[in-house]
Amino acid sequence: MNSRRISQALSILVSTLLTTGCTVGQFHRLGPQSHFSFPNSNVKDLGPVNVKLTGTSSLWIFPSFMTSEVDQKVFNAAISEVDGADLVLDYARTTIIKEFLGIYWTEEYLEGTAARMEVGQQHLR
Repeated sequence: MNSRRISQALSILVSTLLTTGCTVGQFHRLGPQSHFSFPNSNVKDLGPVNVKLTGTSSLWIFPSFMTSEVDQKVFNAAISEVDGADLVLDYARTTIIKEFLGIYWTEEYLEGTAARMEVGQQHLR
């Protein structure tokens, strides 16, 4: 009878460990703009953008995050949400990394304002 209770307890423990993951890290970043805007340009707001990108990395290799390639992917996804947008203004970005049995998942969130840049003479008052 005791061996049966031990095996039930072990099966509960193993199933709990297999169904739960672990958040490795959560990173936040605020920024004024995603790309350089020319000094003599007029920047016009086009509306809000919200982006969520997910990805996985191979077994036992920690995922890359907050690199220039990942930045470019996230900002391009945000810009492509609004027609005519060139950059994202006043953005908040969150990166969440989760791990389960050596496989890593990343979730990238970005909220901001899409904008268009018109190069030319700035309207002065």
